[in-house]
Amino acid sequence: MVLDLSSAYTKILPFLPQNLLNMVQEKKLRDFQKYIPPTLLSDTFGFELPLSHEETWIDFCFHLDLSGKSLLDLERYLEENKTQTNEVWHDCFHCFSRSRQQNFFTNYNLTNMCLEFDIGSSLMWPPKPSIFLGVSQTHDIENICKTLFGILQKNHFDFSFSTNLERCIKTCEEMNLEIAQIGLMLPRSSKGIKLCIRGENLTYNNAITSFLKAIHYPEESEAFIALLKELSSLIPHFFLQLDIDDNIHAKLGIEGFFKGGTYSEIKHQWENVLTFLVAEQLTSEEKKNAILAWMGGYREVDEASTSYHQFVRGISHIKVTYFPDKKPKAKIYLKVFQEQKNIDLATYCI
Repeated sequence: MVLDLSSAYTKILPFLPQNLLNMVQEKKLRDFQKYIPPTLLSDTFGFELPLSHEETWIDFCFHLDLSGKSLLDLERYLEENKTQTNEVWHDCFHCFSRSRQQNFFTNYNLTNMCLEFDIGSSLMWPPKPSIFLGVSQTHDIENICKTLFGILQKNHFDFSFSTNLERCIKTCEEMNLEIAQIGLMLPRSSKGIKLCIRGENLTYNNAITSFLKAIHYPEESEAFIALLKELSSLIPHFFLQLDIDDNIHAKLGIEGFFKGGTYSEIKHQWENVLTFLVAEQLTSEEKKNAILAWMGGYREVDEASTSYHQFVRGISHIKVTYFPDKKPKAKIYLKVFQEQKNIDLATYCI
C-alpha cells in the first residue's frame, strides 16, 4: 500500500529504539522531516543503524516507484519549491528531470529506486541522497552507468573504471550471476558505483573464490569466504556488494535477508542472526533486544471514515562489511510498510 511519506515518517519516529540514539541523532531525525516533500509517496521506508557497540548514528531511506506518477509529482513539487528544497534535492531533481526527458527509466526498464539520506553518519547537513537503482538486465548496466553519469554531469567514467565494470559484468554473465542493483553515493567523495550481486549461487562449489579471482579482487579472500559461509548458513538470501571505480576496492559487503514465511517465523530467524552477531562481538545484547522490540505493528483508525490501516515494523536486511585485516562491521536496515486491513502478526505472511 502506498503511504504519505512525510506523515508516516513523523508517526513512526517515536517507535525507533530510543536507547540506541543520542540527543543529537534524535534532533537530526526530527529536523529532517521538513525536507520531505508533502507530495512524496512510497510503499516502503526505513532506517539504517550500526550494530557495533560504540556507534549510535541513524540514516533514512525509502523506495520510490518509477513506473507511476509518484516521480512526476515529486519533480513538479521540486520545480515549484526550489528555494525550500534546493539544498537536499538539487542533484536528484536534475537527475529525475533529465532522465524523464531522455526516457532513461523506460528505455532500461528501471522501475524502482531507493534514496538513502546520511542523516547521522555524515557531517553534511542537510543531507543529500544517494541513489540505488534496481536493474533487470545485467548486460544493460554499463550503458546505464554511462548514461547516468552523463545525466549527473560526472566525468569519472574513464578507461580503468569502464574496464573494471566490463570485467565484473562479463564474470557475472559467465557464472550465471545477476547484478540486481547499482548505487551512486552522490554526497560522498567516491567517484565510482556500488554493485549488488544476487549471491545465492556464490555459495556453491567455491564459486565465490572463482568470482573474486576473475574480477581481479586485490586481496586474499579466505577470511571473507569463511565469514560468508557462516552468514549464509543463517540467512538464505543475500547480495554481495562491491565498490568499483578505477579500482576494485578491497571492502566487500554481504547484505542478508529473509523472504517467505510468517512475520513471527521471520522474527525468530532474525533473533538467531542477532544472537550470532552478539557471539561474534559485532553487536551487543542491548542492541539485539532493542531491535527485536522494534518489530511489531501500529494500528491507526481514521475516525472520519471509520477505516483503519496498520503500520508494520520489520527488518529489511543486515549488512556485514568485510575489511581485510580488520574486524567486520555490521549494520541493520529497519523497514516500515502499511496494510489497509487488520492483520494478525503471528500468522501474517511477508
